[in-house]
Amino acid sequence: MFDFFQRSHTRAVAVLNEFGGVAGFITIRDVLRFIFGELATKKEEAATVEEIEPHVFELPGDVKLTELFRLTGIKINDPRMTTVAGVAFRHIDCLPKVGDKITVDNLTIAVLEMDAHRISRVRLAVDTEESLESDTTVSAGEESPIENTEVTGSTQENGLGEAG
Repeated sequence: MFDFFQRSHTRAVAVLNEFGGVAGFITIRDVLRFIFGELATKKEEAATVEEIEPHVFELPGDVKLTELFRLTGIKINDPRMTTVAGVAFRHIDCLPKVGDKITVDNLTIAVLEMDAHRISRVRLAVDTEESLESDTTVSAGEESPIENTEVTGSTQENGLGEAG
């Protein structure tokens, strides 16, 4: 299949079934993925977590919770969501906007940028008074008591609710 793509300078082909109907499509990327495994994309490489001050991070909203833990030591336990933006979206409980923030236990997530209805960039701030001796674990799951979750709108806030 790889030889076919090289010889014909084709990037995608239709796969036909026994009745002549289209069963699907195969791209050169599919063939390379089959041979070499998952290929990193520029978007995945660009997903960086930046510590802008001690215990305050800015990152893309689509950063996976496992990747956040690997890069920062911050572990968010949420049985339903896989990304930081998903956790924020679930706790905001309405269509988020820039400046919205949530506080769960000792972690504040502020919405910095939106791309249509998607949270594209967030700021995480860990309350250092609640201990950072070891990895920080935040429980954002269903067992998290509602009184430990605070949701604040964006009026008169500069990203983390500090008066500006």
